[in-house]
Amino acid sequence: MLAGSALAAAGAGDYARAVALLREAVRIAPGEKSLWNNLGNAIGYESSGSDPADAAYQAALRLDPADIGIRRNYARALRDAGRLADARIQFRHCLDRDPADGEARRGLAGVLDELVLREEADATLAAGAGDAATAQVRVSRANYDDSLSPEALFALHADWARAHVPTVARPPEPPGDIAGAALRVGLLRRISATTRSPCSCARCSPAPIRRG
Repeated sequence: MLAGSALAAAGAGDYARAVALLREAVRIAPGEKSLWNNLGNAIGYESSGSDPADAAYQAALRLDPADIGIRRNYARALRDAGRLADARIQFRHCLDRDPADGEARRGLAGVLDELVLREEADATLAAGAGDAATAQVRVSRANYDDSLSPEALFALHADWARAHVPTVARPPEPPGDIAGAALRVGLLRRISATTRSPCSCARCSPAPIRRG
């Protein structure tokens, strides 16, 4: 009853009430990891990301250290609160348990970018290039890498299209006389136009109250 009321309050944007209800819920049923997870998420929303809700997420993880979804939420909470080194550790734990976790891989790469560890971020994304969404992030980041020539950027995007777009109308042609970083966005638009349909990838089902 309390959990349902908390979800309804969160759905209506009343996160203060959701937090109050979930605090009462975990007092009554402290062994329910989902209640602790949702409490952490609600605290994050109520505080606009400034409170990482350590106690709530850590209580959930003590109940089930292997729950990657909860650990990923905790990593996001730490990232949102500006605790990037701690977020890096939690995202890495997720990948240690499941290297195929694309959401954690992209989250870790984003944290590494914020820590100005670009080479490590590049390597993190490259290791998960078999996942369409992760590969797409890698290509998007490359668009702003001035060290890449237009030809190299074109080849990277073409490789992504061949691997992840179900049907390609025709093999992309080289960019020819296109040059200069200023034309990179236009170059990507031109490459994208050679495909018939956008990529679609499976997504994890969201938790009832989930961090963004």
